[in-house]
Amino acid sequence: MRNTTLFALMCGLGAASVALPADARINQRQAKQQQRIYTGVSNGTLNARETYRLTQQQAHIARYEQRSRADGPGLTRAER
Repeated sequence: MRNTTLFALMCGLGAASVALPADARINQRQAKQQQRIYTGVSNGTLNARETYRLTQQQAHIARYEQRSRADGPGLTRAER
């Protein structure tokens, strides 16, 4: 069940939007990080606590990105 949830989250972040080149790099990095988390869960190198912590960090970054986009056109260099 947990693997399915993480996979769905990973797919959702990877297909978030059609983006500008800088935004595409951000989305690509997020997708790679989600893939590494998923791989760690699959092969047993991450335990439940580590997986939870990493997933929460990724969610925090996604919320920050969403708030940053809401206050203007795109992300500033500092926000990226």
